[in-house]
Amino acid sequence: DTTMMRRLSYVLHFLLLLTFTPQQIYTQEPPTHHIKSVDEVTSYNFDSKITNDYLIEFYAPWCGHCKRFAPTYEAVAQTLSKSNVGVGKVDGSKERSLTSRFQIRGYPTILFIRGWEVRQYRGPRTHDDIVQFVLSDYQYTEPMPMLLSPFGPVGYLRGEMVAVGGKIMELHSWFAKVFRLSDVGAFMLLGSIGLVLTLVFMIWVFIVLEKKLKRD
Repeated sequence: DTTMMRRLSYVLHFLLLLTFTPQQIYTQEPPTHHIKSVDEVTSYNFDSKITNDYLIEFYAPWCGHCKRFAPTYEAVAQTLSKSNVGVGKVDGSKERSLTSRFQIRGYPTILFIRGWEVRQYRGPRTHDDIVQFVLSDYQYTEPMPMLLSPFGPVGYLRGEMVAVGGKIMELHSWFAKVFRLSDVGAFMLLGSIGLVLTLVFMIWVFIVLEKKLKRD
């Protein structure tokens, strides 16, 4: 067993070396420490980003208030990095599933996530006021009800439905472009594929149930 473990260790070390080029091994520069900046949060990295206390801003590129607030928010991120609080922002014009999940009605919207609780910041958009809210004053604001919270069943389902709808529209655009179809034609093709897949699924369920009934 010891010999086998040693051989396995050699193999793993060899595979690890293969992931680096000679230039990376001998000329890799030491890591540099960058000033904390605002994370770009998307529907793809949301769950990995929100792991502890997290301040998040929903913005839109065309929003004048968001543009003027950007330098202040960067300064907030630098300050809160010393307190182990994450700071991120979501482009609401692109991330429709997250804006639906968080029930965003306007920009910028600033939310503080602590565990499963979500609180909206409604005070002045100044550095000191926001930092004070995150570090202590958040406790004086009622969190969103859990049922309607982004982490609750309704909020999660709302976000997923919007995400699925977005994927369907992307597929529709792809069909229209690749097969040179009109909007109606692309929707008809998409509907036909959906119908076929539904029928295949129903047949598969019927076969599985029939086999189970025969065994019983």
